[in-house]
Amino acid sequence: MEAPPWHLPEDPKQGIANEVIADLSRHSGFDIQSRPGPPIRLIMGIKSGQLDLIIFFELPELRDAAVPVGIFGYADMGLVTRPGLRPQSADELAGCRIGVLRGNNRTDVTAKLPPSVTLVELRDLSLGLSMIMGGRLDGLIGTRLALGWHMKQGGFSPQSVGSFFRLLREPIYLYLSTIRQYEDGTLAQLQAGMRGMDRSLSRVTDYYWKGAGYVDPPPSDPINRRRPPPP
Repeated sequence: MEAPPWHLPEDPKQGIANEVIADLSRHSGFDIQSRPGPPIRLIMGIKSGQLDLIIFFELPELRDAAVPVGIFGYADMGLVTRPGLRPQSADELAGCRIGVLRGNNRTDVTAKLPPSVTLVELRDLSLGLSMIMGGRLDGLIGTRLALGWHMKQGGFSPQSVGSFFRLLREPIYLYLSTIRQYEDGTLAQLQAGMRGMDRSLSRVTDYYWKGAGYVDPPPSDPINRRRPPPP
């Protein structure tokens, strides 16, 4: 995605996705170019055959257009809330106004919320944090890492919002298009490239966890722990 910290607009070589793709290119032997964009454009690109690869969460829309190469790691998806709201269950968010990135209003996430929640689409997470500070939002949806990164970069203190409330933990996959045609062995070569990335992937993700500052990665299952690809 084009949103920080996955992609940093001021430096096209930085950001988790850009650095991971550069490492994958080196370890796999393929010349892979990173093309960041909003989620809906990336999904359309892989379904139309304009993209070869996509790094994304598991989505039903991708099943007929791509095959998973492997799992880069796991991410906690949830929300931060206004300071006075510290929910112990999703039911306590009933009637709240919750911000979500435009084009990333995923039903598997929002289905965890009460039906009475009002979703407000936003252009970026920094705007959502400012709206929480101004009393215009009760919460903001994002990954634990991305929310922490935006808080750190925007100078928001941990005390300015409530604690992170996790809605779900989900894998981040590398997908290969099934719309486009490839030589035999392409999938296996990509999988071998991912296996060779262990140290470099940890280095990249550890750097951005430290840059977030607001929350630490769950010690038992950090984002940089890969899993074998699904069958």
